[in-house]
Amino acid sequence: MILNPVVESAEFIHNHSKHVSIPKDGINHGAAKIFEAMKKTHYDTSKWKEHPLNPKECNAGTVDWIFLVDLLNFSFWSEIDIDDTGVPHPDRYRVSFQGVGYTGYWSMVAAINRALEEGIPITTPSFFASEELLPDAEIARIFRSDTKEQIPLLQDRIRVIREAGTVLVEKFGGNFANCIAQAEGSALKLVDIVTSNFSSFRDEAEFCGRKVQIFKRAQILVADLW
Repeated sequence: MILNPVVESAEFIHNHSKHVSIPKDGINHGAAKIFEAMKKTHYDTSKWKEHPLNPKECNAGTVDWIFLVDLLNFSFWSEIDIDDTGVPHPDRYRVSFQGVGYTGYWSMVAAINRALEEGIPITTPSFFASEELLPDAEIARIFRSDTKEQIPLLQDRIRVIREAGTVLVEKFGGNFANCIAQAEGSALKLVDIVTSNFSSFRDEAEFCGRKVQIFKRAQILVADLW
């Protein structure tokens, strides 16, 4: 049986935190509000597909798409749009796809979809692992902006792309679906496989003398695969 390190870490942090607390009444109120909303609105995988940028088919290609998107789902803070009021600054990093401009997380997704539409197999691990097939300059071009601000942390994104692609090719037959198969239907086991093999998904910190696990994007990845 695999224990949930995130739950254990959350409990440890809760029990040892000195400056932050979570009132139980607030948790109960929030849970009740979510429960009532769930009773009124049916939610299933079709809801996720409603966004124009998300894939509509359930196949291995979609699995690789989800993996790459969640691999790169970090740091969309703008150095131009510092206030981030909800109305994007005209110079903020933006990517247009099929006539619509996107900022934030969706700008990265739009760039990936744009590349696929251009015939670039950006979601194929054996392709994005190879500097010969996909030079750094081409990755920069794929994430090109409509504005003067470029995508944040481009070099870090290139690094995690290379690492993840190499791991998938060398250990999982070049296909993230093989990671899912190894998990044998267990979400906890899949999180463990992801965090054990892909360092960029392994967000940990030291707190009160022990290591605690956050694993935010790993959990998002598993949830998106539902």
